[in-house]
Amino acid sequence: LPKLEGALSLSNFLAYQGESFLVYGGEDAREVEAMRLVEVLDKGADDRVEQFWLRFQGQPHSMLKKSVYNIEHSIGGRFQLWLEPNLPGSGETSIWVRFNILKHFDHAAAPKGIEQEEAELAAVIAEQARS
Repeated sequence: LPKLEGALSLSNFLAYQGESFLVYGGEDAREVEAMRLVEVLDKGADDRVEQFWLRFQGQPHSMLKKSVYNIEHSIGGRFQLWLEPNLPGSGETSIWVRFNILKHFDHAAAPKGIEQEEAELAAVIAEQARS
């Protein structure tokens, strides 16, 4: 399996379909939940943007709300995602992640280290908020 940390892409997530991930953070930073990647949907791409959606299967009584969470996989590493669980009480346990990734991000102009990760996450969240 490829590393996901620093390499969130359609092709990398396709390799993880069926795998389980740990979720922690949000309002209850000490709470950890497991979720399984059940679907990777290719929403198209062009010269500038790669678009895809992920659907995770969450826990039956999940307390996750729309927020940024830390995600961890034993091989894929750690990264952050904006998760959109279905409404509490809906009976659904699906958790959605929507990606709109710029293909030609100028990494040389971006801050280094954790600042770079935060800048990339902010760009992804801004794109998701616009869609």
